[in-house]
Amino acid sequence: MERNVEFFLIDCCDTYRAHRANLMILLAMSAQDEAVLGFDDRFIGSNVSRYADSLEHEIALGTLQLVLGRTSDQLVFCCMLKRSHQQTAQHICDLQKGFIHPEHRGKILKRSLAYIAQVCIENGVELITLDVRANTRAHKTWVMCGFETYGVLPDYSRYQGISYEGHFMKQSAYDLLQRFKLYISEDFLS
Repeated sequence: MERNVEFFLIDCCDTYRAHRANLMILLAMSAQDEAVLGFDDRFIGSNVSRYADSLEHEIALGTLQLVLGRTSDQLVFCCMLKRSHQQTAQHICDLQKGFIHPEHRGKILKRSLAYIAQVCIENGVELITLDVRANTRAHKTWVMCGFETYGVLPDYSRYQGISYEGHFMKQSAYDLLQRFKLYISEDFLS
């Protein structure tokens, strides 16, 4: 288990701006992972800038929070926590754009999920959802982490002319925390 990664929450635009450039560098790495996050080799230049601006807009609206993880010299983890504008769906949070730097894979996932679950619970989120391309490493990882499929979309995404199936998955924030709470410090839980 890697303890030199610090996880933190971004829920205001000023903090986001301080990490924006490094976040875009981390997300751009995903283009090398067969567009797993929905980015491909076109995620450059003005596309990056527009995407970064759209994130800031959603943070300002209060519908998006970012969980980031960093070492002393770089960002190594990101996950976006997306909430609905609807008051009747405030108990649900959708995990989006979860990505771990390749050098830290297999080392920080459990700690990051415990942190995410705790943040969700503190914000009144009871159900965590996500969607993922079927039969990918990410899909298998989410299954191993206790997420269950509640729906399948046959034409979920298209990459290099090929259509891919997607799974829509869910897990309670409480269950996720119970599964991985051993991986975070006691002072965070209090």
